[in-house]
Amino acid sequence: MAKYVAFEWMDALGEFPQWAINDACREYRNSKREWKPLPGQIRHLAIQAIGGQWDEYQRLKELAVLPESDRPKTEKQEEWKKPTDEQKAKVKDIMKNLVTVSKF
Repeated sequence: MAKYVAFEWMDALGEFPQWAINDACREYRNSKREWKPLPGQIRHLAIQAIGGQWDEYQRLKELAVLPESDRPKTEKQEEWKKPTDEQKAKVKDIMKNLVTVSKF
């Protein structure tokens, strides 16, 4: 029975950040209700704690499971290219100057 109860709580709150669960529990305690909360009650309060971020989270979660062909089109990112010797030398000079300036 304890495993079932733990699963119910995990299922209801597993996708929330810890701060939202803490806020929800605090809100429930401050409401001076006499009974222990149900997972759904704390879930509802956690959704309120997150506010507008909940809708964005749900939207992103749905996009994450879409096949590539159904995802909204975005600008194609340039592929990473290995830096040239010239670029490496430039960064080395910048870092050398930075170290020289930061010494006391």
